[in-house]
Amino acid sequence: MTTYAMGQGTTVLDRIINMLWDQGINLGNLGTDILNLYNLVQAQGDVPLIVDKYLSRGEIDASRVNDSIRSEMINYLISLGLTFDGAFDGGGELTDAYDEYLALSYKQALDVSYGRVDPINQIYQPGKSVAWNFEVDYYKDVEDIEVEPDNVRAAGALMFVKQNDRAGVFATADRATERWSLGSLNIQNPDTVAKLYRYHKRRNDRLSEQERQLAYHQVFAEGNVQSLPGMRVNAQYRKVMDSVLNEAVEFISKTESNELGGYGNVSKEPLFQAMRTLRYNLSSHTQGKVHMDIFELYAQLQDCIDILRSPEVISQMAGGSYQSIWGLVERTMEEMGHQTNVAASKTAAVEADKIFKFLADFDYTRRHAYDITPFLRSIEAFILAQSQLGEVRSMPSGSHRAESGDYDEFEEVMEDDDFDNWD
Repeated sequence: MTTYAMGQGTTVLDRIINMLWDQGINLGNLGTDILNLYNLVQAQGDVPLIVDKYLSRGEIDASRVNDSIRSEMINYLISLGLTFDGAFDGGGELTDAYDEYLALSYKQALDVSYGRVDPINQIYQPGKSVAWNFEVDYYKDVEDIEVEPDNVRAAGALMFVKQNDRAGVFATADRATERWSLGSLNIQNPDTVAKLYRYHKRRNDRLSEQERQLAYHQVFAEGNVQSLPGMRVNAQYRKVMDSVLNEAVEFISKTESNELGGYGNVSKEPLFQAMRTLRYNLSSHTQGKVHMDIFELYAQLQDCIDILRSPEVISQMAGGSYQSIWGLVERTMEEMGHQTNVAASKTAAVEADKIFKFLADFDYTRRHAYDITPFLRSIEAFILAQSQLGEVRSMPSGSHRAESGDYDEFEEVMEDDDFDNWD
């Protein structure tokens, strides 16, 4: 935004020179231009300085103020015919005597800029004219309203639960509780006994396996279950999630081959746009009762883990080389006839939650201020985990990874990429 020195301690000549320099000097029309600018300065008085000082207070986001907004504010204030007596204190600083008018001028400038001044209103305001510069509103005012960050975080928590469910944590806890209730587990620790008893008594109050699958189905369009009548299923999730993963991989691929090193002049805009779309997608589909379902599911997951980390449960159910909670889960799932990659499921759970948390706090209007290094690290770890789980995501066309089909390259990326040089 261009500002012009004015009024207090500044001559009319200084101001004319500033304005002349800003608009460009045409020697053929120099005399006429100076005369026109002199008349303009006389008509405007100290209004431009008042507007500049008002805007410099920081009460209005500087990114929303441009020359068009400033000019419209000045024109509006001049049209009011105010004298602006007492606008400055003895030190030349702006007082609050005209704050109400300045706020109105800003609102008027926004309305004109975004075409919100309806010309039909002139019918009821004889003699009043309005103008529009044919700039349209790109939904900046409603950007944050349309996205609920807590909904995105809730989706991350649900994905965390889902991956643990996939690993077999719920099934293993159910098996441990069943064996204890049937007397085949001899548990002496009173804390573990209390946890098992509480879990057993609450089993009919908890969400069933089918209800868990319904929650996954609603938010991620995944799960071995049919939709309920009227359920709003996030059918676009896989598509928009893949878009983020693909753009992230494409961005990394380009930076690897960039001769300037690091991110250089590689554009992040395709990635940012994909992130923005996924953020909106998750926000608009993780709402309603599913919020409480996620809350309950996470609490149940913690109960499961508390039971399974008991040394007595591990020693009696796992045995051999499986002497850990995750070894217990893997052994139990094998006994139940399921092959599961617990390590990959754990990684997918953690990294997906990190991805969604980053998206929850992501503000597209401030996108260039973010350090996306942690986000990219989580993306890579998540893709590798998904490939190990057999859920290989589509890769962007033209990517060297897509052409080679070699997902093992992801294991080397963290060493190859100079992430510290990325902003």
